[in-house]
Amino acid sequence: MKVFVACGNGMGTSMLIKIKAQQAFKKVGLDASFDHGTVGEATSSAGSYDIVFCPMNFVGHFKSFEGSSVKIIGLKNPLDQNEMIDKLRENGFID
Repeated sequence: MKVFVACGNGMGTSMLIKIKAQQAFKKVGLDASFDHGTVGEATSSAGSYDIVFCPMNFVGHFKSFEGSSVKIIGLKNPLDQNEMIDKLRENGFID
């Protein structure tokens, strides 16, 4: 599974979110590779990922991916592992 972690604030914030996402995936036993960057980078490359995590207020930037195989997952608190796990469950990635 390929995951992109996007944030509008730049590389530092997306790196922190990526670390939390890696921890969340490890906690539930999912194997994935992770990339991170800005929302602009994510919108241009999202098609090559299975999941894009981003803050909730940026979900609208990914309208062109509705109905595709890419799951755009908006987070209210991007640093909350439990929210990530809940969203993975809601989207059918874990039972």
